[in-house]
Amino acid sequence: MGSKQDGFMVVAIGASAGGLQAIHTFFDAMPASPDMAFIVVQHLAPNFKSLMPELLASHTKMKIFVAEENQEIKPNCIYLNNKDNNLGIEDGKFTLLKKAPRKQLNLPIDIIFKMVANAYKENAVGVVLSGTGSDGSKGIYNLKEVGATIYAQDPKSAEFDGMPKSAIHTNCVDFILPPQKIAENILWLANQERDFQTLINPQNATVYDTIITKLYKHSGIDFSKYKPNTLIRRMNKRMSLLQLNSLDVYYQYLLTNEEELKLLSQSFLIGVTSFFRNVEAFNSLKLSVIPELFANRLPEETIRIWIPGCSIGKEVYSLAILLDDYLQSQESNLNFKIFATDIDRYALKKAGNAVFGINDISEIGEEYLTKYFIKKGDRFQIIKRIREKIIFSYHDLTNDPPFIQIDLISCRNLLIYLNKETKEKVINAFEFSLNKNGFLFLGNSESLAKAEQNFTVVNGKHKIYRIKKGRNLLENNALQIKNKTHSKINYLNLTNKVEQNHNYTARKEVLFYKHLSKKHAPVTVYVNQDYDVIFMLGDFQKWFSQNDGIFNNNLLNLVNPELASIIRNGIRRAKTSDKTISYKKLSCAVPSGQILTDLFVERVQLEPNGDFLYMLQFGESIGQENTEEVVLSNEDISTLAQQQIDDLEYELSEKKEALTNITEELETSNEELQSSNEELMSSNEELQSSNEELQSVNEELYTVNTEFQEKNKELEELNNDMNNLLDSTDIGTLFLDEALKIRKFTPALKKVFKLESQDIGRPIFNFSSVFEEEARLRILNKSKDALTTFNTFEEQLLDSTGNWYLIRISPFVTKEKRISGVVITFVDITEIKKAEEELKLKTRELTIAQEVAKLGSWTLNIATNEVYWSEELFKMYGLDPEDGVPDYDDENHRKLFTPKSWATLEKAVSTTIETGKPYTLELRSIRNDGSKGWMYAVGRVLKNEEGKPTHLQGIAQDITERKQLRSKLQKADEFAGKMTRLSPSGMYIYDMVKGSNVFMNEGYTNILGYTPADIEKLSPDEFFNLFHPDDQHLIEKHMAKVLEGKLENIVEYRFKHKNGKWVWCYSIDSPFEKDDEGKVTSFFGVFIDVTQKKENEEKLKKALVEANSANIYKNQFLANMSHEIRTPLNGLVGFSNLLRDHDLNVNDKKEYISIIENCSQQLLSLVDDIIDLSKIEAGELDMEFMPCELNHLVRELEMTFNEIKKQQEKDNLEIKTFVPNPNVPLNIKTDPNRLKQVLINLVNNAIKFTDSGSVTFGYAIKGDWVEFKIKDTGIGIAEENLKLIFERFERIGFENNDKYSGKGLGLSISKGIIGLLGGDIDVSSKLGVGSEFTFTIPFTLVETVKPMENKSSAKQINKLFNDQKILVADDNRINRHYLKTLLKRTNLLVDYAENGEEAVSMFRQKPDYDIVLMDIRMPVMDGFEAKEEIVKINPNAKVIAQTAHAMSNDREQCLSRGFVDYIAKPLGKEDLFEVIAKWI
Repeated sequence: MGSKQDGFMVVAIGASAGGLQAIHTFFDAMPASPDMAFIVVQHLAPNFKSLMPELLASHTKMKIFVAEENQEIKPNCIYLNNKDNNLGIEDGKFTLLKKAPRKQLNLPIDIIFKMVANAYKENAVGVVLSGTGSDGSKGIYNLKEVGATIYAQDPKSAEFDGMPKSAIHTNCVDFILPPQKIAENILWLANQERDFQTLINPQNATVYDTIITKLYKHSGIDFSKYKPNTLIRRMNKRMSLLQLNSLDVYYQYLLTNEEELKLLSQSFLIGVTSFFRNVEAFNSLKLSVIPELFANRLPEETIRIWIPGCSIGKEVYSLAILLDDYLQSQESNLNFKIFATDIDRYALKKAGNAVFGINDISEIGEEYLTKYFIKKGDRFQIIKRIREKIIFSYHDLTNDPPFIQIDLISCRNLLIYLNKETKEKVINAFEFSLNKNGFLFLGNSESLAKAEQNFTVVNGKHKIYRIKKGRNLLENNALQIKNKTHSKINYLNLTNKVEQNHNYTARKEVLFYKHLSKKHAPVTVYVNQDYDVIFMLGDFQKWFSQNDGIFNNNLLNLVNPELASIIRNGIRRAKTSDKTISYKKLSCAVPSGQILTDLFVERVQLEPNGDFLYMLQFGESIGQENTEEVVLSNEDISTLAQQQIDDLEYELSEKKEALTNITEELETSNEELQSSNEELMSSNEELQSSNEELQSVNEELYTVNTEFQEKNKELEELNNDMNNLLDSTDIGTLFLDEALKIRKFTPALKKVFKLESQDIGRPIFNFSSVFEEEARLRILNKSKDALTTFNTFEEQLLDSTGNWYLIRISPFVTKEKRISGVVITFVDITEIKKAEEELKLKTRELTIAQEVAKLGSWTLNIATNEVYWSEELFKMYGLDPEDGVPDYDDENHRKLFTPKSWATLEKAVSTTIETGKPYTLELRSIRNDGSKGWMYAVGRVLKNEEGKPTHLQGIAQDITERKQLRSKLQKADEFAGKMTRLSPSGMYIYDMVKGSNVFMNEGYTNILGYTPADIEKLSPDEFFNLFHPDDQHLIEKHMAKVLEGKLENIVEYRFKHKNGKWVWCYSIDSPFEKDDEGKVTSFFGVFIDVTQKKENEEKLKKALVEANSANIYKNQFLANMSHEIRTPLNGLVGFSNLLRDHDLNVNDKKEYISIIENCSQQLLSLVDDIIDLSKIEAGELDMEFMPCELNHLVRELEMTFNEIKKQQEKDNLEIKTFVPNPNVPLNIKTDPNRLKQVLINLVNNAIKFTDSGSVTFGYAIKGDWVEFKIKDTGIGIAEENLKLIFERFERIGFENNDKYSGKGLGLSISKGIIGLLGGDIDVSSKLGVGSEFTFTIPFTLVETVKPMENKSSAKQINKLFNDQKILVADDNRINRHYLKTLLKRTNLLVDYAENGEEAVSMFRQKPDYDIVLMDIRMPVMDGFEAKEEIVKINPNAKVIAQTAHAMSNDREQCLSRGFVDYIAKPLGKEDLFEVIAKWI
């Protein structure tokens, strides 16, 4: 739907006042996926926020967008214009255009129509809906020109009919319908499968020719000279309007509908024009041609201009304005005359009026508009001075003689519609018309072809030419006036199929007759009743004269007035008397002088049912019977005068009679007008009274409106102030009403709650936030509390992203002290929190630093030798602060240092006391535990006011680790040298000045191949170019960081190996050397080869993409699952409800139960298929390989499918089988059940898609393989779908999907099973012929085995039940009810528990249960736990697991956990009884 040959359709919709309801109605009738794009353009005020997206959303399921810059236009989407821009289109994407200034008229609908026309051509559709004004009526011309389809709303259905009426008046609208019908018609057109090639098919040529001939007879226009494709497209549109599907039907419709002939003819006339169309071309004309036209002209000369195909005259007036403007600017007295012609009489009439709408004149500049237009109401008219210089007339360019003595011909965009032969004749006619050096102005898409050699190119781009000679003779006797009989030509094949075997002798004979006619026949003229010349014979030039200008073929204008009066009299006499009239011895004035002649007049009818013509012969004639002779001569003046008097009296009597009739009609009309005038006067008085009342009301409304505007202005200013205040604070503020619905919020709140402006009015409960759920609920609860109290709640909360907020919740109190809502503020205090944490961290770091530095302070009293230590000094020595410090002169103080260090200290202390100079020492200390360390000591003297030393004060730092580190560094330096030499990593020092490496270790050479000597030879630029071009900008940034002094700068880049390959390097660089100013001059770097790592990363990225694809596949799987499960569930639920009806009879109940069973079986089959598919994909599908007799399997399936065929009433379908040797059993080793499952799937599909013919299946032995084939004569599969059919849930689309129902899993499962059987499957098919599936499995012969005995029936098993006790544990009430119903018909004694805990309790009371049926998944206590407890009570208890899990590992898991058996849900009666009987 919606697509054409070149792409999808784009529907541009223009609407204004009253258009909203029309748009809603339109889209109500449009489906959700019409495969078209819709562009809706309205007139929007710049300060108005449109709610169109929200309003339209309830009327369509298509996506709705407000168009944005560079947004791609896609089908099944609706695009709306915004209030600030007009919409443009470029390369299938929107461009936002600036609106016209406020003072100028902005026409957005015209613009979008033009854009859509240019971008989508025939795939464009224009729709004009309700609105005032005329916007869109200009753009309609652009749509019409490209062959687009145009709709206008029926004015009767429009709330405002201005725009629809304006569109209709353009005469370009194809359909006038209400909005709903417009939508339906667009869909109908989009769904048409009529192929354009079908219409131009040769088999339609005859019908097409007949239609063209019919049009010629009706309109007089020979459309056979136009390109057929163009006409057929127009014809196709008319057929679409009438919903006719073939040319034959359409022709029959034309035969009985005169109006359609008129409409079709009118639709062929493409009257698309505009003022100054292609401004650049007209500017070129203005600058290059017009000055040349008036150059070197005499004052009495008139410039003659011909504009064929003038349409409604816009181009004519454009050219006239340029010409007049030039003459005005040059103050010239020269004159010009424009002959504007067309075959569209309606367009000529409109052109002559020279009145245009506001849309039309929007193309004209302000200067020309003011100068050359007069406003009349809401329309504009060209000034009289211009109109008087233009003559509009009917003229068929392809048939009528051309104008002559022309200085400029402007024929733009007309030749492109003519066929090649006609185009050449028209150009030849132009050459005849043009004066020497005359100009020819063509359209941009037109050319002169072979005639270009006769012209000089003035401007090739804008197709302006200048003729070299001028007034060439016309070819093919184009100026001859002849009676043309329209012949039928095969226009579609563009060849005139004239018989080629004309007799040469006959043609020669015609030549002799023509020569005799010309030599001896009198001058003969045939005219119609209007005196127009139809045919001439003989030397008529001496009789007739033709002035310059338009050729006039009226005989009365070609002869002198005296002879014209006689001719008029003769024709009147021949008409009234039906006799031949002859005038003898007439003396006539002819161009060569006075001659004496006879005139012979006869009324003739040349064709049956044709129009009467009049034959006039000049000169001697043969007398005939029944001839009325009239003898006139110049000497008999009275007779001639009397003749003229008789003619005049006759005409006068006719005029009097007509005048009498007109007078009577005027008198009658006058009486009616007087009556109407009295009524209008009465109505006018009433309207004046009403107008006074309205004026009074209007004044009051104006006063009130002014007050409201002032209040609104004040309110707007206050609102702006408040908004700016709230926005500038960057505090998230949320205003809620009493129902906790959003009243207002600041932009900063979007960081906390995911809100948009359209969410105002919605409850805050519905929105998620950045806080944890508990915190969010706490905010909401406190908001509720704030509504009932005047308390403010404040709290600090941490959001999920690690940001801290100070939240304050306050009631919104009105001036009346009433709570009308809640105000919640969210202040981001993350930075404050960070500062607090950083302060705490710094304090903690300082304390730790002091401890780590092991820095203590001391003070020595020189007078008393008392020493004071800080706490850290006590820690250094391992002493208890409570024991104090030994005095300086105490022996124990000396023991704190080695003797050598003490001597050094003692000497330094003495020197400092004496000189006052501080000391700095490194001393060897002895700790309390006897261990030794190193101490860095600094001391300085403290003096009193008199300058005498009183104390020594200093610090002591444990530098034991520093000393040890220094020793280690020495060792490390040695180690570093060895590591540099031996390390596999590359190491280097880069000199910033030199621009290359000055040091490289062996690892560098090993990784990159370069030796120090290689690098030494490279210039800085050569070295830098070893970096990959794409990474060089990264290296520059990296080096800039190193130059800034930053440490450990990491970068990854590619470096060219000496062998030319690129190596990925991971490098860490740090500054190495700095100059005196602290600038980095070199840096040290270490790098490793990470090429393999990069390759692994690419593999990981690819794996991630594949994982995402798998996730999408999973979502698709779940969606399809939902659809397939809901279908049978619908039947289950629906008919289950219907069973509640007590009035159902037995047959209805049986039918409903049967349907429920079928739906249940369908659902179970789906679950089984999904489980099989899941097992296949998980690799858990168990295959039970055993002997399988193939002939028996084929025969069994043949009988089964014959029964299925009968059930499906496919009597025309034959089931065929084939086997190598039907009489010899063939046993192979495989899984019989899975093989049978595959065959059932494939043959079922074949029967499903085959209504008649045959379905053949069987097998053959191919070496080590068994090859199975399933062939049908069904509908087949398209080649492009063959790869899809084995995908799960893939169902190929058909015309009737209900007929071919299915889950889309069978082929996917079959392929998986065949793979597990060790084989492969293939398919070949041809659409409409049939399909053939082939699969192979390994051929492994085994010995014949006896068939297994059938299982015992449920009735036989039931006889084994005799008062045995069973405990059933299942939490599902429906499952318990099902088992109760099933087991109550047996002799078993059954108890039921609702969960595991209840089952254990019941078993504890009755530990002699024979069997326990235990559900696995239950509340309170699951089946596994319950089983363990039961076994503790009775170790011999038989507990059977029942579960809905059906995977293979579920069975193994249950059996491994101690269950004696396992049965999967749903529980079948026979399966359940068999398991119970097994363990009783």
